Amino acid sequence: TILINNVVDILFNTMQNNLDIGLISPQLYDNEEFYTTTFREFPSVSEKFFGKGFKKLISNYKIYNSKKSYKNLIDVGIVSGASLFCRVDAYEKVSGFDKEFFLYCEEEDISKRIKDANFRVCLEPKAKLIHLCGKSTKKNFVIEREFIISYFYLVTKHYGILKSSLLKLHITLKYFSKRKKDPIYKQLLYFCFIKNKKEFSLRKIQKEVE
Repeated sequence: TILINNVVDILFNTMQNNLDIGLISPQLYDNEEFYTTTFREFPSVSEKFFGKGFKKLISNYKIYNSKKSYKNLIDVGIVSGASLFCRVDAYEKVSGFDKEFFLYCEEEDISKRIKDANFRVCLEPKAKLIHLCGKSTKKNFVIEREFIISYFYLVTKHYGILKSSLLKLHITLKYFSKRKKDPIYKQLLYFCFIKNKKEFSLRKIQKEVE
């Protein structure tokens, strides 16, 4: 990441002026300083199966379009893990990050838990930061498999059997529809049916090597 302006001071002052904010993010830009997606909503059955428009229709709170740029502070569902600015009280109340997550979905998890603890999760577009997206990892089967491990754990943790099963089914169908485009998708499709997914996590493999 590269700071475009004084990100820390801006986020700190915004939090000082809004004591109910628990987690906040600057607006992210790519390496050519073009606006890029910084926030999204927590995975839901309504959005995955019926689209964002339907979710907006039935939601009891305002949902912002993540593809648009904003000038003022807004409340969002999840902020990008590329840059998280968290209030200590909120962080301690939810006992920090869940260490079961590795590489993916930790921002979804902590954003939801902080919101559930009655803190706001926000985007502060006045703070600007370049995120060199994808520089930490290169996409391959092992990395994509890690996403499935984290995603299945995420929905199991936060939803009951019915909703979590539907969300797992949705991503399984996604890989099924793409299985002929690339051999990786076929491998990922098969992996969706593996029971003990955490046994294949890079986190576990690294520990065994150590």
